Amino acid sequence: MKIRTGSLAAALSVLALVLAPLRAPGYEDAETSGDRSHIDLIVDTDMGLDDVRAVLALLADTTVEISGIVTVEGSASGGKGLDNLLGLLESMHAERIPVCRGTASPDLEPPPWRETANALGGAAFPPPRTASPVPNGLGALERRLEEAGGEVWYLALGPLGNLARLLSAESAGRSIHTILIPVRITGDEIRCWNLTFDTVSTERVFAGAERIVLIDLTEAAEVDAVEILSTVEGTTPASRWIGRHVSCIGRSPAHLAIFDEIAAVAAGRPSLRKPGGRRFSITSDGGTYRLRPDSEGNVRVAAITDPALSVQLLTALWSRPVGPHDHHPDGTDNGIPAGVLIETFHGHLGPYVVLGYRMGQLALESLGSRGHFGISASVHSVLEPPRSCLIDGIQLGSGCTLGKRNIEIHGYDGPAYAVFSSEGGETVTIRLLPAIETRITRLVDVHGVKAAGERLLNEEIGKLFVVERASPCNHH
Repeated sequence: MKIRTGSLAAALSVLALVLAPLRAPGYEDAETSGDRSHIDLIVDTDMGLDDVRAVLALLADTTVEISGIVTVEGSASGGKGLDNLLGLLESMHAERIPVCRGTASPDLEPPPWRETANALGGAAFPPPRTASPVPNGLGALERRLEEAGGEVWYLALGPLGNLARLLSAESAGRSIHTILIPVRITGDEIRCWNLTFDTVSTERVFAGAERIVLIDLTEAAEVDAVEILSTVEGTTPASRWIGRHVSCIGRSPAHLAIFDEIAAVAAGRPSLRKPGGRRFSITSDGGTYRLRPDSEGNVRVAAITDPALSVQLLTALWSRPVGPHDHHPDGTDNGIPAGVLIETFHGHLGPYVVLGYRMGQLALESLGSRGHFGISASVHSVLEPPRSCLIDGIQLGSGCTLGKRNIEIHGYDGPAYAVFSSEGGETVTIRLLPAIETRITRLVDVHGVKAAGERLLNEEIGKLFVVERASPCNHH
């Protein structure tokens, strides 16, 4: 079976299903647990590449409310996985979601793909700037679960070290409504690297959890992930990252298989996962896990009912904006007045550094960027002070810096200008008005350097710059 997504229009034709209110399924009966528009979900991830794509889909999914995301060591190392998750959330404008740092397993053998997972296959997100994990991560998660009163679902996309710890705190363990674990099942054998990476934790979870649903993704092995991911369209941060990710990884099936992503999209949709009527307990033999029929067992198996629809929903979610960006260029940064920032960075509040700073801020506003990453600048200016001070201002205002190599400097004898480009292909060119140099000379002669800078810091944009915007052509 080869599943194709078709065009973006075809994918978006099912977006109504993404937005439609659903009822949260109970363990016993998928349709009798009461009316709810979403499920409350904890996501547990080892930040493998499939987990990254799953999180990107969940962030745009209105059928789930993500109460928190907790990291666990597995595909990625503990520290890199945490940094990658925080960078992802900042890039997707979703820092509001609490992040907990979970268990580390330094004594366990890392997988051979650890380096690829740590580097996100060469498509790394910018490092976190303001986002940080909540203090006392698993302790905070325990309290959150206890307060939720048994209403929170738990999607385990990585090894089960965090769950083993949470279940050891009985009140927290009882507060988990249902644990969802993506696996593949052949006969009675459960196949999942996440389970075999940390067998001690896996056995504790299977023995101690009240309700587990294994999401059987066996049919997902037949999904042509390379084709699907190569044809994701749109201009959202998620779709742009997937395009960059695929170009870095190439067409390697080892890193482009779609498994956890389908489990994620099925988490809030009982119509996509059909629970079987039988209960099971789990037996273990040397790290091989098998289903054993047990009328009192704590495990059920849910099959994916429609892999093709799941894929369509995924591509629609990746192409759906998560929410508005939170950059507000208002002349301040973290509450620090712009004038203070400029003086601290540059040494004084001169007219040209002020103009550069305002050019950088205007570029961020024009491109919808947060700055620093995902944006580049090409500056054309006289390379002698005071006019070259504009370059310092552009670095401060836009976050494009020489150290990150996302700014280029070119000598130019006319009125300075800069071309700013986003990773999505949009550009904005900002030019100083030709008469600005004469005006600066007059302001300095009359008022002095600092006063001239202060006046330009509050001047109307149209009296300083010419702004030319351009959108990418045929951008996908």
